[in-house]
Amino acid sequence: MIAITGKCFIMNGSKTRIMEAASDLMEKYSGKMVKWNGTEFSSNPNANYISIPLNDDLVIAIYAVTHREDKWNPRHQIVMKTMPIDAFIPAEDFSEDKTLLEIKMRSYCIHLSKESGEIRQQTILPIQRYSPIILAIMSRELSYPGLKCVLEFLEANKRIHISSRSPSLRLIERSVPLRLDTLRLIESGVKLNKIENEINEDEELTTDDPRSEMVLGDIFMGSETPEWNRNFLVMQFSNEMGMTAERRLPTKYSDPMKIHLATRKMLAEILGRRRVILVDKLEMAVYFSTILRLPVGFQARIKKLYCGNIDIKQCLPLIDPASYPLEELDIRNLTTLNLPIIQTCEKLLITERGDIPENLLNDLLRLSHKNAKVWFWNFHADTFHFVIQHWMTNGQGNAVHYEMGSENESSRFLEEIKQRYDGRTMTFARPAADAKNVFDFVSIPLNNSSHIVVYPKNLELPYDYQSIAMKVMPIGTFASGEHTSNSISVVNDLCLIM
Repeated sequence: MIAITGKCFIMNGSKTRIMEAASDLMEKYSGKMVKWNGTEFSSNPNANYISIPLNDDLVIAIYAVTHREDKWNPRHQIVMKTMPIDAFIPAEDFSEDKTLLEIKMRSYCIHLSKESGEIRQQTILPIQRYSPIILAIMSRELSYPGLKCVLEFLEANKRIHISSRSPSLRLIERSVPLRLDTLRLIESGVKLNKIENEINEDEELTTDDPRSEMVLGDIFMGSETPEWNRNFLVMQFSNEMGMTAERRLPTKYSDPMKIHLATRKMLAEILGRRRVILVDKLEMAVYFSTILRLPVGFQARIKKLYCGNIDIKQCLPLIDPASYPLEELDIRNLTTLNLPIIQTCEKLLITERGDIPENLLNDLLRLSHKNAKVWFWNFHADTFHFVIQHWMTNGQGNAVHYEMGSENESSRFLEEIKQRYDGRTMTFARPAADAKNVFDFVSIPLNNSSHIVVYPKNLELPYDYQSIAMKVMPIGTFASGEHTSNSISVVNDLCLIM
């Protein structure tokens, strides 16, 4: 609340607020601290006020006082008045109930929140009597190595947000490895962990007259007071809960023909000029031919790769060679198996929505990978027959695990292969006595030490989608669902009852 009293301006408020206001005024108008020449009616022997030059004869004096008419609820005020340049605040302005306070300039420290893990710059007013909480916050400032350590393990979106508003942190932040759980590349943006940043085009009605842009030969037609459709660009932020926020881009990026320039600038600010980018999973969310506007020389050190519909060979330039071997590789558009990234990864998942070419299927049958799964989205009975016949002809199989959507054909298909390959029905059951979780499967003899196991999945759960799995297993061992994705129910640690 602000009041005018004669030639004084008076503002009431809390002690902290009036100290902040006094500091702001001093910084903004180049004021200086002046020690008061009297001590009788001051709450501190160092009581002072702020002097701001006004002209050759006058200054503006700003001082803080405490009113104690009500001893249980003292009031605090900041007072501003003009006075001669060579004078002090008169002592008659104060009394036993109205004492002068000491004004101290505020200082800053970096505070790390244990609850959220985020850094914030905390304003500390240097009042002499600090509470225990403020004393805890006003610990020694972070050293340069300590600051780098905190920045490295700060959540990526918070880290980028903080450094974008602090030029002094920007160079430090870019020199520290950027750690991401997920990095998803899309046509006109990028997703960092749970936050997606994307450039989009929007449209609005405007009365801004574009006739100023007319050149020789242009002719204006229509109403003299029209409304015009204008396109503009926005940067959109969204999270996994569907919450979005938008920021309109400056005019120089609003030409719809320049959307790629805005995308390139955004990605350069987020991913550019970084020494190391450490990513748990890199995802390519590109579903048709396009151009990714990545910074020059961009590479990420990754553990897992999801290629989407992109040929894996097009992903290789984005991967730091120090990433190999990968922990997990997910391919949706298989063109070749003769790549080191495929042969050396710890876990391989190949998904096919259509028919797999015969030459690639032959390569899969020769694949020596110990932890590979081929998933056919649709029912591929002919492919399963082809694989079974190949294994039986050679008297052995490989470790590749095959699975296909069954479209409610599980029982019929299992009975078909049982009759065709002289198989027999066996039972999967959990080691614990749980009669409800019992599964039938078909065992097809392969050699003296192994057999082909074909079994249904998801039959006991309320899913519309069902699948059939097939793999070669040693006789008398346990089956495992280690290759199955989280969205599919798993037959885990099932005991083979002979």
